[in-house]
Amino acid sequence: SEATILKYVMQLHHTLAAWEQSAIEQLLQMPAMHVDETSLWVDRKNHWIHVCSAGYITYKFLHPKRGLAAIEASGVIPRYGGVIIHDCWASYL
Repeated sequence: SEATILKYVMQLHHTLAAWEQSAIEQLLQMPAMHVDETSLWVDRKNHWIHVCSAGYITYKFLHPKRGLAAIEASGVIPRYGGVIIHDCWASYL
């Protein structure tokens, strides 16, 4: 039934939200982190997948923008105090 499917979707949503927060906290503790972005079409509009990764953790964040607004919205890079490895795109500086 629709209610059963909705229940499973909500359980998955809550589980992934908890994992996401755990992954972000682990990334913030890493001494070095790689960041990058790539485009993706969503509803016939260009969006950006922002990626932060270190060790075995990869966090991906979808946002309609590529620049500073998206970086701030993800909440990872502005809070990070370690070494960021990137392709010298100006927003990362």
